Amino acid sequence: MPGVVTGELVPVQDTARLKRTLIATLTWGFTAVLVATTGSRAALWPLLCIPTLVAGLLLYAPGALIAGSMNAVLVFLSSHEAASTAWVGLVAFTLAGVLAGVHARQARDLQSALASAVATDPATGACTQAHFEARVAEEIRRCVRYGCTCGVVRVSLDGFDAFVDKFGTRRAAAALARLAEVVRVSVRETDSIGRFDRHDLGILMPFQSAEGCEALARRVAGSVSRTAFEGDSVEPCVSLKATAVWAVVPEEADNVRDLADLLAARLESARGEAERA
Repeated sequence: MPGVVTGELVPVQDTARLKRTLIATLTWGFTAVLVATTGSRAALWPLLCIPTLVAGLLLYAPGALIAGSMNAVLVFLSSHEAASTAWVGLVAFTLAGVLAGVHARQARDLQSALASAVATDPATGACTQAHFEARVAEEIRRCVRYGCTCGVVRVSLDGFDAFVDKFGTRRAAAALARLAEVVRVSVRETDSIGRFDRHDLGILMPFQSAEGCEALARRVAGSVSRTAFEGDSVEPCVSLKATAVWAVVPEEADNVRDLADLLAARLESARGEAERA
């Protein structure tokens, strides 16, 4: 049956960085024009601390240093006889911006580390189920918006419950980790791997057709059948088989819930056919 096998041009980070740079530049430009065009410049130069701090928070320490240097040039060109307190203030504001940038960078790195830890399943190294479902939902929205398709493959180990009963949960966790390794070497760099239900893995394949999904599903199922899984002292090596089903979104499902139901139905049907064969 179809869908069953047994056995953006600009990165998001670059776009966010461009937005932060634009905000910092506009802030500095507005403040510079205000300082340069107002008669009482001596009273307005402390406003230059605003773009320095903004640059530090958005672009971190390098941004604060650049903004501070531009402020110094602006003060020099607008008033050659600026008081020494103005220069001291500019230096102080620049240092404050650098410190703000350092703290902002540390906070960002900590947030990224926490997000990465939450998004990674410790047993397999793949995405957690929640994170994987969020990625699928995001990809579905992208496909609907731009009129493209992507594939989602679900890989399930056959007889996994019997494997757990026979070898225990520790060997079961090792089997899932081994399955993730097999899947990881079979997919493209642009594909995402995540947990799918209790002991299944999902593969998100952007810009993929049904033919591509079928080819990957066959490749993964074949690789699993040739893989030795860890057993116990009596049976050190265990052979397992996998059933892989797939669907193309948003053609066959336009949300995560419908996609999960569709793949679950195809998985049950595939296993039923295998038992009758």
